[in-house]
Amino acid sequence: MRIIGGKYKGRRLKTPKDNKIIRPTSDRVKEAIFNILGEKVQNSRVLDLFCGTGSLGLEALSRGASHVVFVDKSSLSLKLVKSNLELIGECEKALLIKSDVFKAFGRLAAEKKVFDVVFVDPPYKERFHKAILEELALKGLMEKEGVVVYETSKKYEFAEPIPLFVMTRSKGYGDTKVSFFLYVGEEV
Repeated sequence: MRIIGGKYKGRRLKTPKDNKIIRPTSDRVKEAIFNILGEKVQNSRVLDLFCGTGSLGLEALSRGASHVVFVDKSSLSLKLVKSNLELIGECEKALLIKSDVFKAFGRLAAEKKVFDVVFVDPPYKERFHKAILEELALKGLMEKEGVVVYETSKKYEFAEPIPLFVMTRSKGYGDTKVSFFLYVGEEV
């Protein structure tokens, strides 16, 4: 696993010994995501949910994000993220939260945090995808015209519209599907 663009391009990151516990986003998928996001990452506030290795949030920091909040309920994941933050020297631009994402939403809302870019990469077997998007809006965590990048199994379909979001793109990469949602902040 490595950083593929920006200030730390080419930097090798620490990886989990067992990919069955933590499933890192492949370099191919990560490259596609950041090509689509483009300049949106510059000076952005980023939320990396189910962060795992932290690969997406670390890539965002390398590409100029001003701050990244990493959320995972696994101590192993957060230890790995912390090691990689130390490796690239960006600890001061990060906050690590050990929590279930829905509980983390409450904390972040209480702290009045809002985000320009949100990465969501839950275990593929989970089926609360719509609820995560709804909670991001309900808790006021999205900046208007913020983007949510949502990874699911290639078999998963967002079957119905999600209030306050517009799906702008969805594409499969092997076993992974990446869907982009624009937060419009009003009923569409």
